[in-house]
Amino acid sequence: MSAVVSRNSDRVFFGAMTGTTFAVIFVGFARTFFLKPLFDTPALAPLVQLHGVVATMWPLLMIAQVLLIRARNYQLHRKLGMVGVFVAALFVITAAMVVIGKPRPTEAARAMLILPMHQLVIFSLFVAAGIRFRRKAAIHKRLMYLATFITVMTAMRRVQTLLDITSSPYEILMVAAALLLLPLFVYDAFTLRRIHPVTWGGTLLVFAAIPLHSVVGYTAEWQRFADWLTNR
Repeated sequence: MSAVVSRNSDRVFFGAMTGTTFAVIFVGFARTFFLKPLFDTPALAPLVQLHGVVATMWPLLMIAQVLLIRARNYQLHRKLGMVGVFVAALFVITAAMVVIGKPRPTEAARAMLILPMHQLVIFSLFVAAGIRFRRKAAIHKRLMYLATFITVMTAMRRVQTLLDITSSPYEILMVAAALLLLPLFVYDAFTLRRIHPVTWGGTLLVFAAIPLHSVVGYTAEWQRFADWLTNR
């Protein structure tokens, strides 16, 4: 009975949290992408439009996967998982192209490049590990949710702009973590009576962006690499 309750609560929790990430993405990009015809915003390059479509597909795919498990349609869930591999790969490729295609003329801008690059690396790690542990539900669900969390970071910065809030990337990360990662810690504490190792490890990887930006971002080596990467 307790196992059944746990599975049901997992489906509700991860479904709700994934839905929340999509809501943040929608709000963040409503003016420039989702509801663009209603607003006088600059035209988007074709590559940016493609990335926007792919980035939207990922959380929607995760929501669909949760609903399929809830409906016990495991066969379609597995098939859709193969589609998810393709979407994840396309997300990383298009995001990298968009990030690299943005001019980085200043030292601070080149140091900032390390943040989206870090996010793409750990997104890839979370997805790859999620596939590897697809038969271990507790691990798989958390890894896929952590991957989905990564896709919401840019949207959080857009929400910041909409609210006319001036803050650093670190503060944005803190707010995003408080809204979308802290509930995972609380959920673990109530349902498992402990914090799952994936929750701890994944969160540490997310926050590794802070020392990477501070310690590595301003080194001569990273500055040269970032300049070469964005000016090829």
